[in-house]
Amino acid sequence: MPQHTGLILILALLAGFSWWLSQTQNPPEPPASLNQASDIDYYLNDVKTITLQLDGQPARTLYTDAIRHLSQSGITQLDHPVLFVHQPNKPPWRIEAETGEISPEKDWIFLYGEVQLTRAAAPPHIRPVQLYTRNASVHPKRSYVETDEAVKVYSHQDWLHATGMRAWLGEPTNIQLSGRVKSFYAPPN
Repeated sequence: MPQHTGLILILALLAGFSWWLSQTQNPPEPPASLNQASDIDYYLNDVKTITLQLDGQPARTLYTDAIRHLSQSGITQLDHPVLFVHQPNKPPWRIEAETGEISPEKDWIFLYGEVQLTRAAAPPHIRPVQLYTRNASVHPKRSYVETDEAVKVYSHQDWLHATGMRAWLGEPTNIQLSGRVKSFYAPPN
């Protein structure tokens, strides 16, 4: 009986040593979230930035719950970004998304998930607009927004549905819808 106990003990030690050696030779890969976290060179919470025109009036305002800058790619990640594109004597356009990224060159904002563009009414000539899509690209300096996804536009009882959009939110505002466009215009009261 003592011979078997010694043999079992030696086999258990060899198995444990083999397992330990395999773990030290091939360490597991860290999760992607840890790799990304080590790439962050700065972050900010509850951010508000305002870009002014030459006359001192706001051109754009960006709110976001959090900003993370990734040092290797130069991308800036945004949590729940809300961008306002201001227009003289008109309500601003409000662009809101679940998440977003600012390109390394800082000229594009890529919005991901549900994206909403809204503008309040300004009687007598400016109607309210609500536009819903997913995954849009914004060029803030040109007040330009584009997407290849499905788009739904509502204003009072009127609506438009399309696939794809190009929108210039400056003066004059111009929205081009592509793909199969369906619309409904309510008759005036």
